[in-house]
Amino acid sequence: MPFEKEMERIEKERYESRDHARDDILNRFYLRLFKSGLIKKLNFMPKWKSSIGARWERKTARKLKIKIADIV
Repeated sequence: MPFEKEMERIEKERYESRDHARDDILNRFYLRLFKSGLIKKLNFMPKWKSSIGARWERKTARKLKIKIADIV
């Protein structure tokens, strides 16, 4: 799995709450990746709104002007 070691490191440093762990992974790991400029476009599957992570990705993509496409 790509980035497995980094994800394990973040997981080990997580707070008691799962929400804090998720926020750590999104903001400490994925945000850096998104800001790197390596991600040019994000594709979203139907029902993406049901995922906290996908909602965060879409909101962040808009802020960083990353292209967004909806898969139908």
